[in-house]
Amino acid sequence: MGSYVVVVFVHPLAAGTRFGRREWPLHATLLRFDAAGPPALIRRLAGGAVARVRRGTALVGADDRFGRGGSVPVSLLAEAETLSALHRELHAALTGDPEAGTRLPGPRHALGGYRPHISHTTGRPHPGERLEVAEAALVDMRPDGDSRYRKVLAVWPLDDGGRSPHGERPPSSSGTG
Repeated sequence: MGSYVVVVFVHPLAAGTRFGRREWPLHATLLRFDAAGPPALIRRLAGGAVARVRRGTALVGADDRFGRGGSVPVSLLAEAETLSALHRELHAALTGDPEAGTRLPGPRHALGGYRPHISHTTGRPHPGERLEVAEAALVDMRPDGDSRYRKVLAVWPLDDGGRSPHGERPPSSSGTG
């Protein structure tokens, strides 16, 4: 079973980029899930969901703490309609296809429990900053079965109203973003 997350990176990364599990670039989490289906199906379903959402922005708001015992510092995101729409579309696409075999970690983080935020990882955003929501990325949480690393499997642009061609962005030539 694969372990995945779809995110919006604050500073975009290319497909093929790898990083350590403690070296996450700043990102807004859209949906965390496990899936028994083939990676190509997961990529197709997630990419189709992203393509249905118009790009937008979100406003960095107050700090909060998530996770067990409040161990994860985050910045909540306001005016985050684009992130909420992405979350709903991804949830519908990935849980709606039985061949994907999608399993969510729990209902607290899905649909009505989804709270748009940026985890403070390798830095932090500041209240009042705007996050450009122009693309989403599928990240493998255990590439080649190794949970010490993460790998960006695909990056998709959001709908920009027809101003540019759409499609999955190819891996960078260096593979490091």
